Amino acid sequence: MKKIISLIIFAVFYVLSFTTCNFPYPEYAPNPILSFVFSLLTIISFLFVTAVYAKSKKFLIIVSIYFACVFAVTTVAIILDGFNFSILTLLFSLITLSFGIAVQHFEFAIMDLFEIFNIHISNNYDFFIIFAIITVLFYTTFFISKKCRKEEIK
Repeated sequence: MKKIISLIIFAVFYVLSFTTCNFPYPEYAPNPILSFVFSLLTIISFLFVTAVYAKSKKFLIIVSIYFACVFAVTTVAIILDGFNFSILTLLFSLITLSFGIAVQHFEFAIMDLFEIFNIHISNNYDFFIIFAIITVLFYTTFFISKKCRKEEIK
């Protein structure tokens, strides 16, 4: 039952983050604080889903494939300087946007944080930095939760 509830909560927060943002310009959202809160809750609920599904190797494999697809599509799009419009472009865009919608607000926050620490990073790399942070959070949550569950069983 926890698995279904966690997935429903994640889906609700994801839809709310999509409906409250002004994609692709989150800085012009009608309610920027509400949009930011829903994006944050989407990421937190994703990590909660990760903790709930920590026993499932299939979940790990599916999310790893998803992360690999997002990374590959984004890298190819940057190398080719975008895609020509086609059905594949639409599919590739949906894969990348499904990740980008929930984290678009954090791009500005992370870049401001780097400015505070006097770290200069080109705008071409900000997506990859956010992607790396979310990926590290996912794997950390997954393996820590898996270890905690193994200790509970003993």
